[in-house]
Amino acid sequence: MRAYYRRRYSTFAGDRGTQPEVLEHGTQAGYRRHRFRGDEACAQCRAAHAALHREYRARRKAAQSA
Repeated sequence: MRAYYRRRYSTFAGDRGTQPEVLEHGTQAGYRRHRFRGDEACAQCRAAHAALHREYRARRKAAQSA
C-alpha cells in the first residue's frame, strides 16, 4: 500500500479508517478506489485515469519545451 493511502486510511485518522461504500465510477477517485480494493478498474474509471494522465503529460511536455 502506498504511503498516501496508509496515511489516509490509518486508524490514527479516527473514523476515516474505513472506506466509504460509494464508488464514483468515471472519476480518478473511482479509479483509485478500485485499485485500493484490489479490483480491476471498470472501463469508465480507466478512461478517466487515462484522460488525467494525458493532460498531465501534455502540461509537463509544454512546461519542458518552454
